[in-house]
Amino acid sequence: MPVGSSAERPAPRGLDTLQEMVGTPAGRARVLERVDGFITYVEGARENIEKAQGLIVAGYVPVLYANHQSHADKLVLSGITQRLAQSGADDQFGGFLVPVAVTIESGAQGAYIQQLMVLFETLYRDRGYGPDVPFITDNDRQARGAVGNNTESVKRLMDAPRNRHGLVMFPEATLEGGRIGSNGNLNGMQDVMQITGSGLIGYPKFWLKRGRGEAVFMPVGISGSYRMYPPDPGRDRISPEVVMGISGDGPSAPIVSISAGNPYTYTELRDEFKEEPDSKRKDHLDLMMRKVAELLPETERGHYNRR
Repeated sequence: MPVGSSAERPAPRGLDTLQEMVGTPAGRARVLERVDGFITYVEGARENIEKAQGLIVAGYVPVLYANHQSHADKLVLSGITQRLAQSGADDQFGGFLVPVAVTIESGAQGAYIQQLMVLFETLYRDRGYGPDVPFITDNDRQARGAVGNNTESVKRLMDAPRNRHGLVMFPEATLEGGRIGSNGNLNGMQDVMQITGSGLIGYPKFWLKRGRGEAVFMPVGISGSYRMYPPDPGRDRISPEVVMGISGDGPSAPIVSISAGNPYTYTELRDEFKEEPDSKRKDHLDLMMRKVAELLPETERGHYNRR
């Protein structure tokens, strides 16, 4: 199905109320206000966000990277992206690009998630996001028959600083970390391999070498977003409690916590490695992902909880 055709279909059952709310500026503001009520910020997070704001004003290109527990993660991070996009450097920074699986936009991952992304598109624009950057993943090719190449998408990310954009990245490239394992416990963070995580180093390295700007990285730990939108088979829908909380009048109960780590520049990363960062080096990616894991409860660190 063509990407654009989904907007012409009726919303899947259960999304009707939200569809109506996001149809007006006042409705979108209310949805975002209610969503923010589900989220708490861990001590120190707001201070680190302010540090990142200052670095953006100074001309650095922001790269936010986080663990991935749910299709709700982009929305969960939107409070941060909004603050950074409004950092007072409008002439330098215009918002964030997010690489996403092309099969979400095409509907190959299901009509519900496709329609949800269309529904939230205007919310994302209000919160400092630019258009998504669709990528064909190996899983898309093998499990869903996707064809084509990522040449244009790669170019968009290489040109991000030229177009006044930063990046939001989920290097795990899977929701497995937000699923419940056979032992009844949350799986936690998944091992990030070079095939999905190399861009975390590769794009900022390219920008610096080509004189397009130096990156400032900010690791973010997301805990509990799987409660908003469980990724488990048979439960792949927005939680009914969340829909009721957004559309209702009572106070929203916090169910997600966000911890924003201390921002660090590409130069500081190179100093920490004591050598040039290398996107092909697994140990370099591991060090960066451990900065995310350290922001999470031990029970959600998964692979990175191993010593």
